[in-house]
Amino acid sequence: MPTGLNRKAAMKAIAKFLSLAEAEPGSTQAEALHDYWNYIASLLAAQRIQVPAEELVKLEHEVHFGPRLQRLLASGGR
Repeated sequence: MPTGLNRKAAMKAIAKFLSLAEAEPGSTQAEALHDYWNYIASLLAAQRIQVPAEELVKLEHEVHFGPRLQRLLASGGR
């Protein structure tokens, strides 16, 4: 889990990431993606790192779930 993020915040970010494929009713996938990057920007802001979502989305990135996170997801976050 990233340093400085609590378990609840990390689980919420993961849930948002995993839900991108399924936008909420009445929302488009583009809106869901926008919401995701805004949420990531807010997590960074909480760590006093100011990066607008519009800049974050431009960054090359990969998402890897390591064994510890896979276990956490499998346990339902408990």
